Amino acid sequence: MAGVDKGTRQKCWDARDAYWKCLDDGSGERAQREEACTQLKQMLNASCPPVWVKHFDRRYDYLKYKEKLEKHGYEQPYGVNSQM
Repeated sequence: MAGVDKGTRQKCWDARDAYWKCLDDGSGERAQREEACTQLKQMLNASCPPVWVKHFDRRYDYLKYKEKLEKHGYEQPYGVNSQM
């Protein structure tokens, strides 16, 4: 994004990192962790362009999915035939 200076980017990234840390440190279901981190999510939304927030949310989900695959491997859903 052309209009975002270094200080603004850093503030945005710091807000993202704080929000992600809160999500990782929380316990319970994702919805419960998100509720506990509401203030940090608001700070993220205020500090970053909306398109960046959307990207960060997708990135977080992707990294968690990748971590799960590396830890537990891929399990093919029941009833899905791998032969086509």
